[in-house]
Order: sequence, then C-alpha cells, then structure tokens
Amino acid sequence: MSGIAYNTGDVGSIYRHDPEMYARDLQWKAFLPAIMTMDGWATDLTTKKPADQQPWLDGEPYTSINRKYLQLKERLLPYMYTLSADAAKSGVGAVRPLWLEYPDDPGTLGASARYEFLSGPDFLVAPVYQDSDTRDGIYLPKGTWTDYWTGRTYHGPTTVNGYHAPLDTLPLFVREGAIVPMWPKGTTSWQTRDRHELDWDLYPSAHGTSHYTLYEDDGVTRDFAKGAAAAQRVSLHRDAHRTTVSVGASKGAYRGKVTARTYRFTVHGGSAPARVLLDGRQLPRSAWSFDPATRVTTITTASLPLDRGFGLRLVDKR
Repeated sequence: MSGIAYNTGDVGSIYRHDPEMYARDLQWKAFLPAIMTMDGWATDLTTKKPADQQPWLDGEPYTSINRKYLQLKERLLPYMYTLSADAAKSGVGAVRPLWLEYPDDPGTLGASARYEFLSGPDFLVAPVYQDSDTRDGIYLPKGTWTDYWTGRTYHGPTTVNGYHAPLDTLPLFVREGAIVPMWPKGTTSWQTRDRHELDWDLYPSAHGTSHYTLYEDDGVTRDFAKGAAAAQRVSLHRDAHRTTVSVGASKGAYRGKVTARTYRFTVHGGSAPARVLLDGRQLPRSAWSFDPATRVTTITTASLPLDRGFGLRLVDKR
C-alpha cells in the first residue's frame, strides 16, 4: 500500500531470535521482491547472547525448511523479475493487497483479509503468524484457487478454516489461469542456473484463455534501458476435450541470451491425457507423466529454438 515496489523485510526480526518464528517469517518473505537476514543485531531468546541469523544455523528441521523456501524463491525469480519490469512501467509492485486485484469484493477490505497478500496477481500468501500448525480465516476471493502443495481446489469467495499448516507449510494458493515461469529444479543461484531450460507452471482456467508475457534481460547491466531485453508470450486455454499451450518466439536480444532451450511444463487439474502433441506431432510416453495424487501432468520437451514459437496440446481420453 506504500507505493514502494521493492518491498522487503528483516527475516525473524532484528533484535531477537527464535528458530520457529524465523522459519515462519522467511516462508512468506520469500514472496517479496527482496529478502534480508540480519546477522549482527539479534539476541537468542534463551541465552540472551548475540545470535547470527543466517538460515542454516539453527539445525534441523529449520535448515531444511528454510532451504525449501529459499530455493522456491530462486526458482520463481523469472516471475518476480517480470513483475519488477512491470513495476518500473506502471508503478504497481509485486506485493499487493487483495482489494487491488478484486476491488468489487468487499471481503478483501475486511478483517478476514488483513493477514494475507497477493504476490503478483497469481499467488495468494496467507502467513502463519501464531504459534500454531492450523491457520484459520484464510479469505479467498472469487474464482478457483489451487493449494500449491496439495492440488486441492477451492471456489471463492470463501473463507478457509482449519487449514493444516505444520512448520514446513506456508498456506499458499494459486489463481486459476495462472502462467508461472520458473527456473529449473535444483537452481540455487542466478549465476549457476541452467540457462538452457525454462519451466512453466500452468493452472488452466475453465473459463476462457489466459495470457502471460515473460520479460528477460542480461540481469547484470542497465542495457535494458537501451532496449536490450526480450519478451516471450504464452497463452493457455482449456475446453471440454483438450488443454492448449501456445508459446511464442522470444522477441528481442540481450547479452548472453541463448538461442535454444528445453521446456518443462507442469499442467494442473484435469485427468491423465490420452495424448500429448507438440506442433501436431505426438510426443512419446517417456516425455510426459501424470500424477493422480496432485492431478499434475508434467511434460518435457527437447531443446527448441527461441526464434520460433510452438504449440502444445493435451488431448483427453474422450
């Protein structure tokens, strides 16, 4: 609400340290544009001595939980970077109150939505702010929302009570129609990422077509101000018998841009497809899989040139 697009916050507070609070705090701050740890001012609540607040110092299970969310943040950098590019043009930051996206929903203005926010238009983050493994009062606006961890869907507007949120689980929901670019699994830093793979996490809507435009540049210089950047548009549509993904060519150039890359698509919802086609050609069964527990179809392509678009179709059994 401040109008500051480059939001951040001190993880675990500045002046005191508690491992559980730190883990809970880091979880939701992973969905801010920037994340900061304070290593010089904190005090351990038990010993009253100075405490370094780096995320790996508390031991298990905290180290693994903190790593999980920091790695997720790293994978989501293409999504956040695009939001940052948008903010530079529009002034609208990634961190948004619910009413900004749902101005006609009075529920977004009430007390039920005060402890949650949107990270971009697609992620609804409902932090656990009490010493509890249950989160009550999660308000979801109109539309279909998918639990990021389980694949369960909710139809808004609704309030979710009794959400099971053990220490490793941030209540996190994804809007229907979301198209989310991600770096590959295992990415731990921008410098060491695999630039020859890009993942797309897709949540098809039952109503209409959704669109997304990815922004990319060299990530280092300010040459983007001179036009050194690229955009790639993706469309997503689901009807009664198929899901269609259209990926456009990457238009534009910047230093270090690759000429081709593989893609990994995770398509949420629906049933196992009978066939998956890439530009009309059926992919071998080894190129895709379906998880009935989460209802996610995962598709991996060969390396494809960035100067040409392509289409992907998941055809139902009917």
